[in-house]
Amino acid sequence: MSGLWRPYQQVFASRSYLPLWLGQLISNLGDTIHYVALVVLVYRVSGSGLAVSSAVAFEIVPILLLGPVAGVLIDRLPRKAVLIGSDLARAALVLALAFTRELWLIYALTFLLASAGIFFNPAAQAAIPAIVDKEALVAANSVGWLTGRLVQLIASAVGGGLVAWLGTTPAFLFNGATFVLSALAISTMHIPPHAGELSAQNKRGLGSYFGDALEGLRYARRDPFISRLLPVQASPRSPWAPPPRCSSCSPSSTWGSLPLGSPGCWRPSR
Repeated sequence: MSGLWRPYQQVFASRSYLPLWLGQLISNLGDTIHYVALVVLVYRVSGSGLAVSSAVAFEIVPILLLGPVAGVLIDRLPRKAVLIGSDLARAALVLALAFTRELWLIYALTFLLASAGIFFNPAAQAAIPAIVDKEALVAANSVGWLTGRLVQLIASAVGGGLVAWLGTTPAFLFNGATFVLSALAISTMHIPPHAGELSAQNKRGLGSYFGDALEGLRYARRDPFISRLLPVQASPRSPWAPPPRCSSCSPSSTWGSLPLGSPGCWRPSR
C-alpha cells in the first residue's frame, strides 16, 4: 500500500509541481465563475438567448482554429514564459471585460480570452515531465485533473449565487486576480532551461510548423484513445471527459490541445 501512495508523495513534495498545481486550481476557480458571469452579462446587455449562444461560439472558434497548432508553437518556446504570458494576457483581457457593456466588444474580448487560454493547458502538461520524476507522471496528471474537476464542480454550484449577489463586474475582477496569482505562483517554479523545446535545427522553416501540426493530427486520428476522446471533448467544458494520457500516450509530437482546451500530449525533446 505504501508503494501505491509513494508517487503521490513525490508529487506533493515537488517544489516545482506544487506552484503549477496551485496556479491551475486558482485559475480553474476563477474561470468557472467567469463563465457564469459571462452568460449573465451577455443576456443583460442583449436580452437574447441567441446572443448568449454567439458568445459560446466566440469561445469555441479560436479553439478550433488554434488548438491544432498550439502545441507546435509551444514546442518552440520556453514553457514557463508561455504559462506566465498566457496568465497575464488573460488577466488584462478580463480586466477590460469587467468594464465593458458593448456586445461586440464582449464578443471580441471573449474571442481573445479563448485564444490566449489555448496555450496554457498544453504548456502546463508539457512542463510536467520536466519537473516530476518519470514514475510520478501518472500521479501528477491524475492529481491535477481530479482536483481541477472538483474545483469546477464547487465553483459551478456557488458561482450563480455569487454573481447574483455581487454582480458580474466583481466576478470578472476576481477571475483577473486569479490569473495574476497563478502567474505569480508559476514564476516561483524551476523548469530546466529549454526543457522539451525543439532543437534550433528543427525550429527552422515554415514547413516544420505545418509538418508537426499535420503529424499530430494524423496521430490523433489513428490513436484509438484520442479518436474516441474527441467527441466527448466536443461538449464545452465537459466535466466528465476522461483525463488525458499526456506523457504516456505517444512518442509523437506535442500536437496542441484537443477541442475545447483539453491538454495535448507530451513528446520528449529531440
